[in-house]
Amino acid sequence: MLHSLFVVGSINVDLLMNLPAIPREGETVTGGVFSQAQGGKGANAAVAAARSFAQSQNGAVAFIGAVGDDAAGLACLLALDEEGIETSGVLRLPQTATGTAFILLDNAGRNAISVASGANAALTANKIRQSKNRLQGAKWLLLGNEIAPEATLAALEIARDYRLPTLLNYAPALPQKVPLCKEISVLVVNETEAAQLANFPVETPEQAKQAACELQKRGPKTVIVTLGAQGLVVASENRECWHQSAFKVSPVDTTAAGDTFCGALAARLCEGAPFEEAVRFGAGAAALCVTRRGAQPSIPTRSEIEKFLALQPH
Repeated sequence: MLHSLFVVGSINVDLLMNLPAIPREGETVTGGVFSQAQGGKGANAAVAAARSFAQSQNGAVAFIGAVGDDAAGLACLLALDEEGIETSGVLRLPQTATGTAFILLDNAGRNAISVASGANAALTANKIRQSKNRLQGAKWLLLGNEIAPEATLAALEIARDYRLPTLLNYAPALPQKVPLCKEISVLVVNETEAAQLANFPVETPEQAKQAACELQKRGPKTVIVTLGAQGLVVASENRECWHQSAFKVSPVDTTAAGDTFCGALAARLCEGAPFEEAVRFGAGAAALCVTRRGAQPSIPTRSEIEKFLALQPH
C-alpha cells in the first residue's frame, strides 16, 4: 500500500506529573497527580496526522523510528497501530530502552520536560537509508528534531532524490543542529527556536516576521514561526509574510501543541488543501489540543477540528 505521509521521528513514553507549580531548583512541590501516556514528538505528529486525514484515507500515515525491545516500546507500537499508522518501519532495538519523557505541568498549562532519548538516539543515518524504498510514491515527509541530526539529514537526502516535499519541525532546538537547506520545504519553529536560529529576540509578531524572512533566506521554501497565544507568522515564496491570530482557548496543557500543528498541517497538505487553509486547520488542531491533558490523548480528530473551525471567524 502507498502511504501519503511518512513520519521519521521519535517515539517516547510520557510520564506526566500535574503539579500546583513547577519546582524551582532545590524546591519540592507536593500534591501532584501522576499519569502515563504514549508520546514523542514524531509519534505525536503521526497521530495528529492520522486523526486529521479524512476517514476514506485510513492508513495514509507510515512511521520510521525506533523503540527498545521492552514493554514500553511494545505499548507505543500498539498505540500507533490502533491509530491506523503503519509501523513496519519502526525498529525494535535489543538491550535498549524506549525513549522516555518526564513532563512537569502546572495549573496554567506551562510545562518543563526532560527526555531520555533511549532508542531514538540509536536511529542512525544508515538505518534511515535502509528504509529508502518505503518512501517512494509518498506525498510528504514529516521530520522532527528529537532524533540524531544525521538521521534527519539522511531522510532529507532521500526526499531530495524522490523530489518529495518535506516539513521539518525544528523542535527541540539542540546544540547539534540540522543545517537549514533547500531540501526543507516547510520549516516550523516556535519563538524560542526562531530566536536561537536567527540570533535575535523573537517575542512579537513583527519580530517573528523578521525571523521568518531571515530563516527563509537560508534555504527553506516556507518558514512558519508559532507564537502561542500570539498566533503564527508565515514567510513563503508565493506571497508576503503574513500573520494569523491565535484562536481563543483556555489552555491546560501545551505539551503536544506544536506536534499536533505539524501533523494536522501535513495531513491537509497531503490532501491538496491550499496552504493557507492547511495552516488554519493545523492551528485549529493545536488550539483544541492545549485544552486537554496529555500528549496523544489530547490530539483532536478531523471532525472535532472541523466543528471547532466552523465556529471561528475567518
